[in-house]
Amino acid sequence: MHPATSRNKLILRRTITSLRWLLLVSTIGGGFVGFVTALQAFSNLTSPTTYVLCVICVILYCYIVISGLLFADNTEAVLPLWLALGAQVPWLSTPFFAYNLSSGFHYTIGSLNGHLITVHRFGCDFVVSLFNNRGWGVGINVFAIVLMIALGVCSHFTITSLGHETSS
Repeated sequence: MHPATSRNKLILRRTITSLRWLLLVSTIGGGFVGFVTALQAFSNLTSPTTYVLCVICVILYCYIVISGLLFADNTEAVLPLWLALGAQVPWLSTPFFAYNLSSGFHYTIGSLNGHLITVHRFGCDFVVSLFNNRGWGVGINVFAIVLMIALGVCSHFTITSLGHETSS
């Protein structure tokens, strides 16, 4: 085997491993932080509607953690992770309905009331609101898209225990 090919395989293996770790930390760690944060919100609930929305939040964060654990156990279990990451991409704000979900970190680019905005934050955010008179806006979580691309790269290459990669 040519030395350059061996070096390229080593770089690829390290890159894939780093991307997998990023996915696992973002889903398992970020989902757990979101789950704990959502549980804390139960002490401040004021209506049955907010209680239902908080329960949905807890369920979504549990799903994010489980999708990361499934991927950690089996790198071919990508569908649950795709869904968990996909749920974190959109940001929507209207006077009638608002939605935002992020687990671990988000970098969102969008438009709110006709103005370009960028928002970034370490931690977890979950907003589902009904009739809260928010402004009109739409955006995307760029970090979630980057994680989806990383998942695509990881699912394209399978690293065996011998350290050789094969294309799926």
